[in-house]
Amino acid sequence: MIMIGTDTAKDVVHQRLVSTITSDTQFAPGLIHWPNNAPYGDLFTEEYFTHLTNEERITKVDRGKRKVVWDAKGKRNEPWDLKVYNLAMIRLLQARFRLNLATLVLPQDENDKDDESPNTKQTNTSSNRKTRVIPKHRQKPKET
Repeated sequence: MIMIGTDTAKDVVHQRLVSTITSDTQFAPGLIHWPNNAPYGDLFTEEYFTHLTNEERITKVDRGKRKVVWDAKGKRNEPWDLKVYNLAMIRLLQARFRLNLATLVLPQDENDKDDESPNTKQTNTSSNRKTRVIPKHRQKPKET
């Protein structure tokens, strides 16, 4: 069993949601991504995003002391809770099993199935790691 600092985790998830909404770029570390194509894109409806954003950070006074809490006010918020639990699991995997997110393979789009196409760039950061294929449209632009 592990303890989750839920208020801290919720602060992180909230900041990532805000950063995702206000970001000028589509792909960057810390942003939250949702698929927009089949088979998963249809799962992310307006109702999903309403439930994701139902919980609010509010300040309450308890026994004369002010404290900040997250409150869903009785509304459904399962997607929000799952984002928090997913973040906790990622942190656990990083701490206990040395998960390195940079070594994971990015999901391939239908148009990116041919790994040998000129639209992909192969990187190999270490001889004991698998090669990552990064589609050209997901690569960072080269600075000039």
